[in-house]
Amino acid sequence: QITGAVSAAKQADFTTDLNLYFGASNNDGSVANPNVGLLDDLAIFSAALDGPNILAIYNGSGSGAADGVATDLTSDYGNYNNSSNLVAYYKFNNSLADEKGGADATLAADAAFNTDAAR
Repeated sequence: QITGAVSAAKQADFTTDLNLYFGASNNDGSVANPNVGLLDDLAIFSAALDGPNILAIYNGSGSGAADGVATDLTSDYGNYNNSSNLVAYYKFNNSLADEKGGADATLAADAAFNTDAAR
């Protein structure tokens, strides 16, 4: 659990000329320490989300949410009002497309889609 607020000094813009990896470390541009597990519905925001926003996403009570289908974070609904702060959104539904920002992902190392996993 995270409590408190993010100070402006700690919320500086993140810039790098190296690839950004999810599920692994970046070792000078190469994949290191890959995660053995699954990733699904990864979102990057330009602002910290408050409790009601996180709860709305967790409960999946919004646009596109039904029977295990992930909430559509590109549209505001209920207590979720941060679609304008959404920078990148990867649903990973057999696709590496960025649903928001147009920065499509690529698989690295031994990563692969797992269509057998429960949703």
